[in-house]
Amino acid sequence: MPRQARSIPYLVQREGRYWARVVVPAEVRAVIGNRELRAPLGPDRREAMQKLPLHVADFFDRIATARHGIEASTPARIVRLCLSPGWDGCNTSKN
Repeated sequence: MPRQARSIPYLVQREGRYWARVVVPAEVRAVIGNRELRAPLGPDRREAMQKLPLHVADFFDRIATARHGIEASTPARIVRLCLSPGWDGCNTSKN
C-alpha cells in the first residue's frame, strides 16, 4: 500500500520511489478512464518535490478539461507544455 510522503499533498512514496498522485472525482472517471492519475517522480525527494507541481497542475487541468468538456489543447495547456522540461514543441525558430 502506498503511503503519503510526510503529509505533502499529492506526493506518495512507494518502494523507495516518489509518485505524484491525484484521485479523479467520480463524475469524470468515465471521461478520463482512470480512478487516479499518477506520474513517477524518481527516487530523490528533492527532485520529486521540484517535479511535483508541474504534474499536479497537469492532472488538475485534465480533470477540469473533462468536467467542462473543453478541448485538451487550450491556451493554458499549451503554455504549460512549452514550459515543461525537455519539450521543444514551442521552438518555432528555423535553423
